[in-house]
Amino acid sequence: DLKLDVKELYIKSKNLFYNYANFLIGRKYLKDKRGWYYKTSLDTLGIFNKNDLLLYELYFGKRLTTNNSSYDPNEIATNLKNAKFLFGHLSYEYYKDNTLEGFFIHEDNKNALKKLNWIGLRAQGEVFRKNFDKVSYWADIATVRGDYNQSSIRGLGFDFGGMYYFTNYLTGIGGSFAYGSGGGNLYVQPSFTNNRSNYLSKDLSFYYYGEFLQPELSNMMISSLYFLHHLNLYKNQTFIVALHNYIQDTASSTQYSATNKTVNPGGKNKDIGNEIDLILHYDLFTSSYWRFSLGYFMGGNAFNNQTDKKDGFNAQVYFKYLW
Repeated sequence: DLKLDVKELYIKSKNLFYNYANFLIGRKYLKDKRGWYYKTSLDTLGIFNKNDLLLYELYFGKRLTTNNSSYDPNEIATNLKNAKFLFGHLSYEYYKDNTLEGFFIHEDNKNALKKLNWIGLRAQGEVFRKNFDKVSYWADIATVRGDYNQSSIRGLGFDFGGMYYFTNYLTGIGGSFAYGSGGGNLYVQPSFTNNRSNYLSKDLSFYYYGEFLQPELSNMMISSLYFLHHLNLYKNQTFIVALHNYIQDTASSTQYSATNKTVNPGGKNKDIGNEIDLILHYDLFTSSYWRFSLGYFMGGNAFNNQTDKKDGFNAQVYFKYLW
């Protein structure tokens, strides 16, 4: 099917009230720095400021058209048409490139059977060492309450991690630990993100919870290690190797995941498995964008007696030409 969509088309004020209260109306691509809460295009009315140290944003509205596309890896899996939302975001830069942030997210989405509120806190930034190496860190923690899938839920989710970048070698190593509660205290993520971001390297977006499994951070503990190397810092040639380990918080036969590549676990064992990913951004010629990804998933004991083939492999090539 041929479909025409618009990523951004809006009007906004400029220098209103000395930039302490500007207004915006229209289709806007909304993304927090890590894409952990929201990262999609929505039809909105917003008010925000542009203060260098203290920033606030308030957006509310709904998505007027469908957003599903099987061709765009940036797209959200959930149909957001008619989903109502309110995003509140407050950020304070307490030191250069280091911020403390607060979030409030409201989602009323009949397509996803969600009427939920999230309250979240974030600390993130980077510190340069005397030898010009760099340390970056992030810490997100959020609670959710409301109605999901005709049940009342309340849960906790967090994602803590960091990277050490060796400037002289254009290389970085790091890790993270993410948790979304399960059982009677279920945590679910907002429908406005797909856990794909470029926060490890600006030129390369990837599924930071796994290219193959792509799980939602719900009833899940995810331990990850990252290795990043810039083949050429000035020509957008970068690769990332990622290792992930998945363990359910509570053994369950329900897998809160965006992928349809695996069967549901048996519900008796928490060990979902491990995954190794290779993601490469290599622009072969000017005005083009090439992204290659390989994901190999090794199913764990949670799939025992469910299937004889617990492993899986996924390979993708994404190409974009700009003119």
